[in-house]
Formats: sequence, C-alpha cells, structure tokens
Amino acid sequence: MGARPSPWFAMYNSYTVQRTQVYLEERQLAELRSIARASGRTVSDVIRDAIDDRLARPADEVGFDLVLDQATGIWAGRDDLVETDALLRMLREDRRGQP
Repeated sequence: MGARPSPWFAMYNSYTVQRTQVYLEERQLAELRSIARASGRTVSDVIRDAIDDRLARPADEVGFDLVLDQATGIWAGRDDLVETDALLRMLREDRRGQP
C-alpha cells in the first residue's frame, strides 16, 4: 500500500493556485469569515469567488461603477439648491393650490 496524500494535496490537486498575501481591514476579514462560516467554505474560497465575479463583469459595468463613485457628493456644499423638505412642501402646495 502506498502512502495517503496529505490533506493539502487533496485540497489543491484539482487546480493550480498561487499563494498571495493581502492586507485586509478587521471589518473585511470579519465579514469574510462570517460568509465562509455560513456557506461552509474557506475564506480563501470566498475571496477567489469574489475575485472571479469581479473579473467577469463587463468593462462598461466597471466603468459605470467608477463614474458613479466619482459622482458621489458632487452636490455637497451647494448653497444654491433648495432643501429637500422645502422643495417637497413647495411641490405639494403647488399641487393642492394652497399656500
């Protein structure tokens, strides 16, 4: 009888992986561990799936997300805009025909 393969060999025998190191915030690692625990997978497997999902997205969708991120807060600090509450009151009054 031959020697049994080690658990490491059995885990990575089906495909080739490269070891890498990533620095994560505590919040990120906690969330990854929670997802892994809930799904019965390893944190590494969750990370690989997340990377695959991100890499599979069309370039235009990635571009949209980038533009959306850059647009966040563009209205902040403007003093020429009506406050939301005031705008709603004004629209309601206009619709009802009452002051």
